[in-house]
Amino acid sequence: MSPVKILLVDDNQDFLDSTRDYLEDLGNIEIVGTLTSGEKAIDIIQKPLPDLILLDLVMPGIDGLTTARVIKTSFPEVHIILLTMHDIDEYREAAREAGADAYVVKSEMFDTLPPLIEDIRQTVSEEVPMLNILIVDDSPTMRKMIKTSLGPLRAEFGEASNGLEAIEKLSIQAYDLMTLDLNMPDIHGLEVAKFVRNIEAYRSLPILIISTRSDEDTQETAHEIGANSYLTKPFEPGELLAKVKEMLSS
Repeated sequence: MSPVKILLVDDNQDFLDSTRDYLEDLGNIEIVGTLTSGEKAIDIIQKPLPDLILLDLVMPGIDGLTTARVIKTSFPEVHIILLTMHDIDEYREAAREAGADAYVVKSEMFDTLPPLIEDIRQTVSEEVPMLNILIVDDSPTMRKMIKTSLGPLRAEFGEASNGLEAIEKLSIQAYDLMTLDLNMPDIHGLEVAKFVRNIEAYRSLPILIISTRSDEDTQETAHEIGANSYLTKPFEPGELLAKVKEMLSS
């Protein structure tokens, strides 16, 4: 079973360090980051999403309640456990209203956290299957941009720098979606798409063309060959993410 990916947020660095050590000793947990403020958490959440955020309630600047509310509004699939020194019913109710999955008093967390994390592990594995996405582009910078833009998805990414490499990767592993550049040094992207559509296993593979070519003729040809959607470079990360989510849900 995949490790639970956890982001730690607390303004006390010593607490972050000790909590990280404790969680890593539990096993099958990956700490994806330690942050010291709610502002930083809201900022970084646009990058590959953690499964769980352990979030301090009381912090200078943006407090844990506000941070939880903002993150849950945009990414309801992210689990949040609020950690605090305060065992107060009013705070517990406020945490629930902010969307937190649980409220844990720090003095009790060594007993309380393990079963909560295990419950979240089961929820993540049952409800959010891991996607496999193949990114095909001869530019390493562009592949990195696409991967970063799609970071909020729960996905593993394969990369190919040319058409032949893409075809090879498709032959040895199943993918749920492919992004495909057109102008590559060996095989043109349209030829790659045409080849893929002739493979029985990939007749219905969602293909997103991402190209500097914006003319209608190229886009029409891409759709005739079997590409599901088309995006012109340069693109906005949010636009790419929204388009991929739409393709995966259709």
